[in-house]
Amino acid sequence: MIIKDPNGGGIRINLLWLHRFTIPMIQWIVHGLIPVGFSILAGREKSGKSLMTFGSISIAVALGVPVFGLYPTSPGIVLYFALEEGLPTIVSRMERLFSTTDEDWYPPENLRLFTEADIGSFTDDAIDRLEELILANPGVVMVVIDTMRLMAPVRKSGAASADYDHEYRFGSLLQKLALKYNIAIVALHHTTKAPHTDIFDSIGGTAWTKAAE
Repeated sequence: MIIKDPNGGGIRINLLWLHRFTIPMIQWIVHGLIPVGFSILAGREKSGKSLMTFGSISIAVALGVPVFGLYPTSPGIVLYFALEEGLPTIVSRMERLFSTTDEDWYPPENLRLFTEADIGSFTDDAIDRLEELILANPGVVMVVIDTMRLMAPVRKSGAASADYDHEYRFGSLLQKLALKYNIAIVALHHTTKAPHTDIFDSIGGTAWTKAAE
């Protein structure tokens, strides 16, 4: 059982209770790839992150078909924030994706697209605005942010050491939002060009990216 310390020492957990506790199964939006919660998909600039996430993952979730024909999905509405691209690029991408004779492969209504022109620039109210859009689209199972740096609030001037706390907090808020609505939030992020022995260190920005996730 969980015991509250009467002396103000916080919450203590009885180890016998913990030993008998059954850890809940991971909930997947894309089984084996994308769980409920906040995830980061990182890669080099112009490496095809957007095309893969939009064309192979988001469309498959919206249609309720396996990603890459291998990974089952939990179908539902996908909110895709294409913050780096304009409509001409998106239309061109869709023409390539749907120029097929496969009658089962068509633009899904459940994939809702937002560009920066549609929603303006996210600032300090990013989490609140994102939650409003989730609530305005009942049935959302996944949110894609392309890319992370264009939605994250701009840190106010100050010591460089504040970057970690600032970015970690934003990642933590995205995690809490995803768990609150039992959805996946996937943020696309760039990796750096410098060599790294730890693959996580290659993700652009500060160490918050692997800590908050």
